[in-house]
Amino acid sequence: MKKIWSPKSDPNDSRRKYLNWPSVATDAWLDPREWTALADGDVEVDPDEPVVLFFDGSKSKDATALVGCTLDTGHVFTLGVWEPDPNDPTDTVDFAEVDLVVQQTMDQHRVIAFFADVREWESYALTEWPARYKQQLKVWAQPSSRPPQPIAWDMRGHAYEFAKATEACHAEIIDGSFTHDGHPSVARHMANARRRPYRDAVAIGKESPDSPRKIDAAVCVIGARMVRRIVLGSGKKFGKRKSAKVVVLT
Repeated sequence: MKKIWSPKSDPNDSRRKYLNWPSVATDAWLDPREWTALADGDVEVDPDEPVVLFFDGSKSKDATALVGCTLDTGHVFTLGVWEPDPNDPTDTVDFAEVDLVVQQTMDQHRVIAFFADVREWESYALTEWPARYKQQLKVWAQPSSRPPQPIAWDMRGHAYEFAKATEACHAEIIDGSFTHDGHPSVARHMANARRRPYRDAVAIGKESPDSPRKIDAAVCVIGARMVRRIVLGSGKKFGKRKSAKVVVLT
């Protein structure tokens, strides 16, 4: 008992070793049970419902993920998580496969905002995706930059903004403010995330730079929730999608 109550003992170690309680790392961003409690696999996203997307891509070192969030209810849904084999240094993400999922998502959903990190996906985030989809997007990632960017949102230049978004997302999870689809890879990435203080805020990071425990899908959850807040704060209105007019030739 003395070891349990000793100030020198890690509380989570005491719970796990002596009381047989489930515990998390002392610097964990959240308790996985808090995330699991929000899962609702029965939610179906209506194709006509406005949604926002966030993309975090890598080639080989980290994972790549694309996550959506409905504008109305804030439900978070997973569109893809790609993880190269950590035991194979030559294994890389299939860019064509990811791009196909983006195309299908843009075709099948009413996407009104799509933010994508730039690093290692410059040609897509800066050129290819904007050329295809900028007319479809109602809220751009960086409308005031030079040149304006419909999709590219370089996280290297938005570290503080993302840290504040991380705090907001954490508060929403604790409050039970939204649901998600319960995707197992996303749950694992959420559990892998560690608290990383940044100025007067708290961001997330991996347990170590070379850790095989990825967090990219967690980054996308935070990003998707952030984009939803930006869109809701834009003052723009999004009614029902207009159906195509059918002309019958006689």
